[in-house]
Amino acid sequence: MAERPDAAEILDIVASFLRQKLMPALPERLAFECRLAANVVDLVKREITLCGQNELAEVARLRILLNRDGTRDILVADFADRLSRGELSPAMQLVSEHLWVTAIDKLLIDQPGYASLLKVTEANTVKGNSNEL
Repeated sequence: MAERPDAAEILDIVASFLRQKLMPALPERLAFECRLAANVVDLVKREITLCGQNELAEVARLRILLNRDGTRDILVADFADRLSRGELSPAMQLVSEHLWVTAIDKLLIDQPGYASLLKVTEANTVKGNSNEL
């Protein structure tokens, strides 16, 4: 018995259908809107595949930085509070690395084709995982 496709595979099929079958058959304006819909499907796929692991890595980094446990929301709020009070500073190596990795992880979901991001992730591929400090 064949295994059913997972959510990411289903979203790939939908995006491919929109781009390869539907877009070419539509008038220009509707083709543009179809491309937007395909891009949204791609974004949802990246959210599904990357967001969970990125958030787990973010929580792990915050636990180290803050020396405490908690949910992601609590840790992020505490991190922001400590930054605003000056207890933590972007000049601190672990803080700047956390901010950098968090920004990269968000861009990988929102703008994976961003030229500067491609250079950074290409360089990181040589060094290792972007989720690690």
